[in-house]
Amino acid sequence: MAPLTSSLAGDLFPVERRLAMLAVWAGMLGAGGLVGQTIAGWISPVIGWRWPFIIAAVPSLIAAVLVAFLNEPQRGRCEEALQDKFEEEEAAQKEHWTYTERINCKKMRAIFRIRTNLLGFVQGA
Repeated sequence: MAPLTSSLAGDLFPVERRLAMLAVWAGMLGAGGLVGQTIAGWISPVIGWRWPFIIAAVPSLIAAVLVAFLNEPQRGRCEEALQDKFEEEEAAQKEHWTYTERINCKKMRAIFRIRTNLLGFVQGA
């Protein structure tokens, strides 16, 4: 979930607000785990161990339905390095310019030749 959230943060929030949004998101992960386990500890002895899972599934299902109706954010819209491209598009009122850069095997090899990147990847694995 973290790579998805980081990618969406890059598309939805400008650089100056991105870190604060990710900090709130990370805090909510911890708070959600704490609250969920506390509630499960209270209700499990009373109504059974299966009910906390059912109760936790309800908000997830509601969120899944709501997400299905969201529009995909425009890739790179909040990146400073791409602002000139987006401004040119808006000034000329052209078709939507789309950021199409993709990572391929050749680029991955170049990325992992940098020791810091390699160690960061291994640490996260």
